[in-house]
Amino acid sequence: MMKEHERVVLKTAVPAEALEAGEVGTVVHVYRDDLADEVEFTTLDGKTAAVVTVEAAQIRPVGKREITHARGLAPGVVLDFNAQNQVVGVEMLDLSRRAPGLNVKELQFQSA
Repeated sequence: MMKEHERVVLKTAVPAEALEAGEVGTVVHVYRDDLADEVEFTTLDGKTAAVVTVEAAQIRPVGKREITHARGLAPGVVLDFNAQNQVVGVEMLDLSRRAPGLNVKELQFQSA
């Protein structure tokens, strides 16, 4: 059972919120049945990246010998996932405003 304000590690990805397994968050609410918790994930400068309700089995306590890992979140980019956790769509919000002069009708993509 987790406690409020406890640091936890996400064991499974939450694609809808662009969260990957291994992300570190803080429990902000423990549901009465202990089957789920509300967890806040923040950027390193303290801004909230996501607040999600996860099943208790999706998180674990932070270990004593673990360190935080940093990764960037791309502003204005949204990935759409299918049920198998595969990317099926990429949305680039306000691309013409963020990249003036770019011919958005002739964008080419390459997958890795």
